[in-house]
Amino acid sequence: MARLATVKDLRAISELCLPVQRLHAEIAPWLIKKPADDSELRDWLSDELESPDSLFLVVEYNDEVVGYLYAQEIKRDESWVRPQLHYLMLSHISVSADFQRNGFGHELMKNLFEEGRKRGISRVDLEVWDFNQGAQKFFSNYGFESLSMRKTLNIEKESNQSCHTTPASAPR
Repeated sequence: MARLATVKDLRAISELCLPVQRLHAEIAPWLIKKPADDSELRDWLSDELESPDSLFLVVEYNDEVVGYLYAQEIKRDESWVRPQLHYLMLSHISVSADFQRNGFGHELMKNLFEEGRKRGISRVDLEVWDFNQGAQKFFSNYGFESLSMRKTLNIEKESNQSCHTTPASAPR
C-alpha cells in the first residue's frame, strides 16, 4: 500500500533516486549532474518533503520502501496568454528493479490521483525521456498523451552544413 512519505523514508528514497539520476546524467550531462554522494540529495529531499506544494509517496513491501513518487503542486495566476493553472507535475517515480512489474508503480499512481483530487486538482503533467520506452508505455497505459516535444542541440558540435541547407520545398 502506498502512503505519504516521512523523514524516516529519506534514506530509502535517496537509494531509489540515485541510480535514476546517474542514468539521466549519463544521457544528458549538460542538464543533469552526476551525484557525488547522497548527502546533498537527502538535504534536498528533506527540504522538499516539508514543502506544502510537494507530494512524496512511498510504497512498501514487508515494511521495506520499494518505490517512491515525487510530484509538485503547481499554481500559476492567469495571464494574458494562459488561464489560471493548478496541476500536479510528476517529477520522479521509481520502483526498485527487484519489485517492478508487481503493481507497485500502479499503487503509486493511484495514490497520486487520489491526492490530486483531495487538493482539488484534475490534471497531472510529466516529462518522459525519449530513451525511456518503458516509462512511456507505463504512462500511456494511464491515458497520458504527448502535448509537446522538447528538442536540444549542442551548437558546439553542430555542423555548418545543417545550418545552411535549404529544404527541398523552399523556393530557390
